[in-house]
Amino acid sequence: MNDLETLVSLNASEKVGCILLRRFLDRFASLPGVASASESSLAEVEGCGAAAAAAIRKTLADNRGARELEEAARHGVRIVPHDAPE
Repeated sequence: MNDLETLVSLNASEKVGCILLRRFLDRFASLPGVASASESSLAEVEGCGAAAAAAIRKTLADNRGARELEEAARHGVRIVPHDAPE
C-alpha cells in the first residue's frame, strides 16, 4: 500500500477525522508507520480506543484506499494530497 492509498483508506474510515489523523502521524511519524501500527498501538492514541482501532485496521487491511482511487480514476477524478508537489 502506498502513501496515497493509506491516506485515502484512513480518510474513508468513519473513525478518523483530521485531529485523529494528526495524532496518528505525530505518534507513528509517517503514513507507512500508521499503516503498519498494530491495533493495540492505534488504540493507545488519544481519541481512538479499541473499537475505532479495530475498524481502522480493517479499513487498512481491506486496502479501501486503492478501491477508492480506482473508482475515482474510472470517473476521471485524480486525488491529490494537499502537500503534493504538483
